[in-house]
Amino acid sequence: MLQLILHNVRTPGEREGDLMSQIGSCRVGEARLQELIEKYGAPLIRRLSIELLDYSERLMRAELARVPSGTVTAEDFLDSDGFHDEPIRIRAAVTFDPSARTVVIDFAGSSPQVESSINAVYAITYSAVYYVFRCLLPEDAPATAGLMRPITVIAPSVPSSMPCYLLRSLAAMWKLRSASSMFSSAHSRKHSPAASPPQAPAL
Repeated sequence: MLQLILHNVRTPGEREGDLMSQIGSCRVGEARLQELIEKYGAPLIRRLSIELLDYSERLMRAELARVPSGTVTAEDFLDSDGFHDEPIRIRAAVTFDPSARTVVIDFAGSSPQVESSINAVYAITYSAVYYVFRCLLPEDAPATAGLMRPITVIAPSVPSSMPCYLLRSLAAMWKLRSASSMFSSAHSRKHSPAASPPQAPAL
């Protein structure tokens, strides 16, 4: 399977290095997890893993609760896909609901899949959103899947790919939000002692 992949890319050496690094990191993680299970037992590790996910979720929801309600939108364009002169639209609408402590990111209105290699599958779109919202939290916030529980990502259902560079659109969205003082207000409240997020339980 690896050779099939490498025979179909322009830079097989780099791609092999990337894949081997990812596989290696997974194997190290597996070994470390096994060490924890052997030391503390599977039931305790399972319970603490669930708590870690829940704690990440609480941190994200606490941050979303401080953001004013409403929808902000932004869009950006690529000049072309390299084959045609038509601009490629990347559009994002972000709807905050502080009462529910949730947010919806909707990429409807973005250009469909194009012929060149600037498309991104849904997983790339999802991870880009994850990165942007993870940056809103303190550095020591656990970077787990729990962070995305209150976040919904909507991408066009057809086709199954999204244009790349969507972070540019998200960056534009954050600039718009900052200009309306929404982010600065939330940021100042985040550092208020009375608004501190819940603390993780001692392990």
